[in-house]
Amino acid sequence: MATESLTAVRRKKLVGRDFAGILGSLALFTVVLRGLKNGSGIESMLFSGWCSLLLFAGIGLLIGLLAEWIVEDSVRTRFHTELLGKETNDSSSNEASPA
Repeated sequence: MATESLTAVRRKKLVGRDFAGILGSLALFTVVLRGLKNGSGIESMLFSGWCSLLLFAGIGLLIGLLAEWIVEDSVRTRFHTELLGKETNDSSSNEASPA
């Protein structure tokens, strides 16, 4: 059980990083392909690619962290709602049946 929670904590920290890596790499790849297609110089192509990688990695990190927060909040809210409903059912069944 402790291992599962440690794994979940480690995985949670990687969602934003995963999105950053995917979007940044995709941006770099796209800019390099565009540069090759247009016959751009190597230096300008790599500089543009590097800038796009940094920009889209930052955007991906923000999107990943936001997605992580939304999912975590939704799960937490649903869990508390179900737990409250279960506690309400347990207390009403205890009141209805005298022991």
